Amino acid sequence: MDELDQLPMIDMQGLPENEREKAWLITTHAMKLKSYIDQAQNALDLVAFAERELIAIRQRTSELLRQHDPISIRQEMDQLSAARTTLAGWTMLAGRDAGMTVYHFAEAMEAAKAMVRECPTLKATIDWKSVRSVQKVFSADFPQYENFRHAIAHDAQLTDSPKSSERNSHSGYYDDGHVRMEGNVSGVRITGNIGGAATVTIKGQILKLDLSPGLVANLKKTAINFWACFKEAERITREAAAKARTEAAAARQQEHRPPQQED
Repeated sequence: MDELDQLPMIDMQGLPENEREKAWLITTHAMKLKSYIDQAQNALDLVAFAERELIAIRQRTSELLRQHDPISIRQEMDQLSAARTTLAGWTMLAGRDAGMTVYHFAEAMEAAKAMVRECPTLKATIDWKSVRSVQKVFSADFPQYENFRHAIAHDAQLTDSPKSSERNSHSGYYDDGHVRMEGNVSGVRITGNIGGAATVTIKGQILKLDLSPGLVANLKKTAINFWACFKEAERITREAAAKARTEAAAARQQEHRPPQQED
């Protein structure tokens, strides 16, 4: 069984009634982590599909140019060009979605933590040191994910005035192996998928999110380690719920026991 299928299952019947709705939200946010991992994988799958199709288009283009004169192949070349534009747009779309998904993943963890703090019964069972450690590793895996999300969600606002444009552009030397800028370059904004990474420019920095299997692997690792922090809460609520059910069954049995007759 995949570790992602082993969600922490907090038994609501093992909690005071006034904590059950909040505990249900904790489980909901835990389930959302798995959903966001699936969404991130969908984004990677779309990028992989687009890249395969782009390779096929380049091969077909080269084949046509070798075998035919430009005029006779104009219609097909136009079709290939349109398809290339569409596929490039799909990779950009996937990159934007991946960036937003990482942000939502982090927010789901924060929401689960907030609900735990509202449940005294559960709050005492959580290893908060481990929770902080999980989130610290997540932040190292996805540095500046909040700024990355802001750049995606507010793209037009980043250049809605000369001041904003200057503040959210890059100046000076830059080299990531795909884009190189030297000397007194200023006012540069790079946005799109470059070298297999979603790329944005904000607050003078060029930020990248690798659209590789490592993205999903890091999200999975975080989810599994985050869920592990709730194992004690799962155990305690299950035991309390089992005890409550046993006591309720005994009470019902007592109610239906025929009255003893006096001699």
